[in-house]
Amino acid sequence: MAATHWQALTQREGCQLASIERTASPRFKPVLTAHELEELYCPTEEDLDFVGKRADDPTQQLIVLARLKCHQHLGYLPTFDEIPDSIRIYLCQQLRLPADTKWLPETQMSRHRHRLSMRAYLQVSSYSHGGERAVAHEIEQAAYTMSDPADRINVAIERLVAQRFELPAFSTLDRLVARVRHQASIMAPATPCCYSATQKHLATRRARSSRP
Repeated sequence: MAATHWQALTQREGCQLASIERTASPRFKPVLTAHELEELYCPTEEDLDFVGKRADDPTQQLIVLARLKCHQHLGYLPTFDEIPDSIRIYLCQQLRLPADTKWLPETQMSRHRHRLSMRAYLQVSSYSHGGERAVAHEIEQAAYTMSDPADRINVAIERLVAQRFELPAFSTLDRLVARVRHQASIMAPATPCCYSATQKHLATRRARSSRP
């Protein structure tokens, strides 16, 4: 269903779609320090062995390593346009490649092949293979206690990571949270939260009259 429809739907229900900046959705920082590059993107011996088995050409190794380390950090595969240049240069250094080594054009088949091999290496499952089912109940429960869509998206992200699912696009979680919140509002019984003063008085009189 189109995002614009859910925007209209949630606005009618008195809530707004979340802003990605207000959630725990993993994303690249605009600027990375040398320490952050080392901490987040330094390849292990196992990582380098994985890369070496899947690419012979050094430039292809850069592509595989970049996808792997970004997936480890973000929980999904970003496009090359999204990867900051500082990460590309740092990974070039790790592979002893010239700093000006660029990304090579990649076919859809090779991208798909890399995605499958990285899921197996990282032991994560595709979101399309049960991810929504894994988080729908938690989002529904959160809808009764959390009014902010960003908080409910954070619940979904935490659950997906714990269940070792690849994270979907932010818009996918945004629409899921809106849909579950709308369904919960329809299914929730209309229970009064308080009695009026007259109702309390009548209830007290009935209780007293029933005493022996």
